[in-house]
Amino acid sequence: MRRNPRALTEETFDLAVIGGGIVGACVARDAATRGLTVALIEKEDFSSGTSAASSKMIHGGVRYLAQLQLSVVRESLRERRIWQRIAPHLVHPIPFALPVRGVRQRLEGQVGLSLFDFLSWDRGQLADPDQRLPGHEWWSARETVDRIPNLRASGVSGAICYADCQVYSPERLCLECLTDAALAGAVVANYVQCTRVVQRSGRVVGVTAQDVMTGAEVSIGARCVVNATGPWADELLAQVDGSAHPARLVRSKGVHVVVRTLSPRYALTLRVGGRHVFVIPWRDHSLIGTTDTPYHGHPDDVQADADDIQSLIDIVNAGMPAARLTFADVRFAYAGLRPLVADGGQPSYYLSRRAEIVDHGRSGGPVGLVSALGGKWTTARHVAEQCVDVVAHRLGAGDRRCVTRERPLPGGDVGRLTEFRARALADEASVSATTVNHLLDLHGARFRDVLATPTQDPSLLMPIAPGVPDVGAAVSFAVREEQALHLLDVLLRRTGLGTLGAPDVEVVARVAAIMAGELRWSDADVARERALVAAYYRRTTEAIAQC
Repeated sequence: MRRNPRALTEETFDLAVIGGGIVGACVARDAATRGLTVALIEKEDFSSGTSAASSKMIHGGVRYLAQLQLSVVRESLRERRIWQRIAPHLVHPIPFALPVRGVRQRLEGQVGLSLFDFLSWDRGQLADPDQRLPGHEWWSARETVDRIPNLRASGVSGAICYADCQVYSPERLCLECLTDAALAGAVVANYVQCTRVVQRSGRVVGVTAQDVMTGAEVSIGARCVVNATGPWADELLAQVDGSAHPARLVRSKGVHVVVRTLSPRYALTLRVGGRHVFVIPWRDHSLIGTTDTPYHGHPDDVQADADDIQSLIDIVNAGMPAARLTFADVRFAYAGLRPLVADGGQPSYYLSRRAEIVDHGRSGGPVGLVSALGGKWTTARHVAEQCVDVVAHRLGAGDRRCVTRERPLPGGDVGRLTEFRARALADEASVSATTVNHLLDLHGARFRDVLATPTQDPSLLMPIAPGVPDVGAAVSFAVREEQALHLLDVLLRRTGLGTLGAPDVEVVARVAAIMAGELRWSDADVARERALVAAYYRRTTEAIAQC
């Protein structure tokens, strides 16, 4: 998946995809594996916006049951099982506990989760028995506090345990979809910003763009264009003549914080004052989220502020008082935007997470322009399938069948993961078991490609710093094969080095040195990149300081 913006100009593609988040990545993968020629551009790094700012879950959406969004729940459960099958190294079952207080909450919870189990009737249809999810069960009050001590003194009368799924790294899952698209022939490039959707006689004929890295103009010829820009979708449409559509995009801000471990084994669904907040074990910490508030600013400017952090801390302390969470426990905070389709002025919390595919040519707009609006992370593959169905029909290729439901992602062809892991640990003597396990978690079946990257520098097989499982080879691989062009690309989206807060100075220095060798950075380039890293993490520090 090496970056080559010139390749974007060398042919007329069947499809140009604007947006390199999970929806755009899935559209490119689906179209390319159907045999269509595909170009994809992203103005920043892949999965650097909404797709990264998630709760790290591939989930069925229990809370949507209360809103009677049964079709959304069923779609999510079906897609959850598909992600488990095609990316078992990244998507794993995780037990959730729903604490209840009183008979009414228990009755409501058990009725809802019985329906949840019924709608996920196919959750056991997976070849790997470790991926099969059990039905829900009841815990007494004593069992609940024994398993989750921080629920002591919370007044719980028990809890309902149910199963859902977690994604170890949503950024890497998105990247694997792009890698699969590239393997199927797609040309994908980050840091290429669309400047105009080009039309001729009421039909789109391509896109003009700018290579952010060089400033050069890039002209991409395409018979169809898909707008997969998420929260930026209406901004792109505002630049396209005649692209008006009946739906209005609503942006909802979601904030998460990373704190010390509050529940090491079980994820929690806390209900406080009509709100649902997750407390999820993640990388030996707890991830808390999310807020759901209307956002009226520019999507480029979204960030977590003091009020967001305070809100999450207050909810957790109300739901599990023994946690005694304070601002000093917050290691990292991040924010993203949900692109939702407006529905009669409802608050964003209650808006449907169902996607809308808009074929603008059918409503008087440019023929060949299609927008994917709304939706949620878990259902992105299905959204892409529907979107490509529309595109394929436009191109006269409607008989080409979608294969993304069955086709494993490049790192996902591992069979039973526990057996694959055992063989890998037995075979790899050149690096530590900790490193092998970490590479398997991030790269799955492709972990040996990472280890094979250094051909002359054996030091790249050593940990980047003491106590860090990542090795230098992963940085080189990210630059050579995954279009990592900035320090933050590696720290946040190719490895896990920066996902728990600001990395140590020596970690940043080592990664910068490896990238400098790969990308021929000058001392000034390295200093600028390190300053960008410091500025990024300063946002969290400043938000906490305001609390």
